Amino acid sequence: MRTILIILGLVFLAACSPVPECRGLTEDDFDLCVLNLATERGDAALCEHVLLESFGVWCLNSVANATDDPDVCEQIADERGIQYCKRDILIERGDVAGCELVTGAAHDDCYNHFAASLGEWSHCLEIEVLDYKEECLESVSRASRDAYGCLELSEENEGRDACILSLSIGTLNAETCLEVSDVKQRGFCLLNVASGLDDSSICDQIQDLEARGICYQDLL
Repeated sequence: MRTILIILGLVFLAACSPVPECRGLTEDDFDLCVLNLATERGDAALCEHVLLESFGVWCLNSVANATDDPDVCEQIADERGIQYCKRDILIERGDVAGCELVTGAAHDDCYNHFAASLGEWSHCLEIEVLDYKEECLESVSRASRDAYGCLELSEENEGRDACILSLSIGTLNAETCLEVSDVKQRGFCLLNVASGLDDSSICDQIQDLEARGICYQDLL
């Protein structure tokens, strides 16, 4: 008798489901069904019916993106979730300037995304966490083969010289070679650029006597 009552109870609940399109599904499948419906209809109210909290956040985020409505993000319970929801909308819009309007980790992740996707290291400069900013600068500078981005790395960054050196040689840029702090490495950089451009005047800028001599010998 008890088993029969339980079955009848489940049937009753299913019949009274606020989302009849999803009735009869397992917990995870039900939540996914509600999420998809909410997204398709642009109806954030449907997200209230998901069973798992994580699906609720996902559902609201999905509806906010589908409707391009950051106000929907405000229904998410925690501040971090709200900010990441707004970040996702900005990314979908391609609105890099809007990154300034989000806070916390989402702010930095927003700028990092656009720096990487657009190949513009200047967006890395807006990142507030220093280590993250440096990582962004080096990564995007190398990917875009732009030594000027390496110049923005802090003097304390052990990878700064290597970044400037490799990209200056790769792009034959004597100007950025001069920013290498180590005299020998700077000379090596200028020597390679002078050779690549077949320009002996660059040899004059080499301070390391050995490298300067090799430079003149090769080009004169």
